[in-house]
Order: sequence, then structure tokens, then C-alpha cells
Amino acid sequence: MYRHQLVFDQHQNPKLQSSSIEPPAPDEVLVKSLYSGISSGTELLLIKGGVERRRLTDDYLPPTDSNTPNPSGYANVGKIIAVGSDQYSDLLGRRIFSFSPHQSLSKLSVKNGLLFVPEAIPSKRAIFFANLETAVSLVQDGRPRIGERVAVVGAGIVGQLVSRLLATIA
Repeated sequence: MYRHQLVFDQHQNPKLQSSSIEPPAPDEVLVKSLYSGISSGTELLLIKGGVERRRLTDDYLPPTDSNTPNPSGYANVGKIIAVGSDQYSDLLGRRIFSFSPHQSLSKLSVKNGLLFVPEAIPSKRAIFFANLETAVSLVQDGRPRIGERVAVVGAGIVGQLVSRLLATIA
């Protein structure tokens, strides 16, 4: 089986790279990507050279199963298509969100916990889970009080999510 992955070369040019992928180990699942979220902020900075890719992937993003240098992406919604052990067969067909790069297949550890996408949430919306996690953290860090006025600077995805969260506590 082959995985196709979007990577950037040393000149920040995107390219599609294919590599073989081993079947999942007993404590892993194999996930076929349905949607991969493009971060216009982070990825645009990477392409323009505004952030050191090595620093970003080491310090800010969770580990992935990718051994490819300079992978791109970190928000993925996919469907479990294979399990490494029969004890996880009930997971087949379940949708999950993961911090995986832009790639067609990912192997994920069951031990690290899988973030299942509830049936009521469309995959196209679930791709924003990473952004929502950031928005929740920002609201928690800001510690707004009921009735307090708060200015949200920026109306990107995270800014809109922060505004929506703040509106629920107004």
C-alpha cells in the first residue's frame, strides 16, 4: 500500500511524494484521509519562509507517523480502514480527527487516544477541531468575566471561533 504526501523541498516548493506504508502494528489503526485542513496562516508563513519549519514541527505540533522531512499540514479527518489487532475491529469505519500531515494514509496509535468525530458533525466541519482547540485555549487564558467587553483582533477562523465562544459567556 502506498501513501501520498504533500511536502515542501528546500526551496519551499510543494511536491507530492509517494512511499510505501506498512500495515498497522497491533496497537495501531490505519486511517484513510477524507479531508486535510489547509492553514492559511501557518502554512503560508512556512512557504514564505517566515517560520523555521524545523522549529515549528518540533515545538508546536504533535508527533505524527510521518518520517518525511518537511511535511505540511496538521489537521486531518479520516476513516479507519484497517486495524492492527482484532480487538479493535469495532473501530473499522469510524471517523477520527488527527494532527496528521496532508497525506492519503496515516497510522495512528490507539494508546495515544483517538479523537472520534461524532456522527452529528460533518467531516468538513470536524477539520476545524485544531482551530477550535486554539480558540478554547485563548478564551481560557484570557479569563473573560461575564459582562466584560473583549476585543477580538482578526476575523480568521480562530478569531471567529473565539468570538463565538465569547458570545456564549456574555
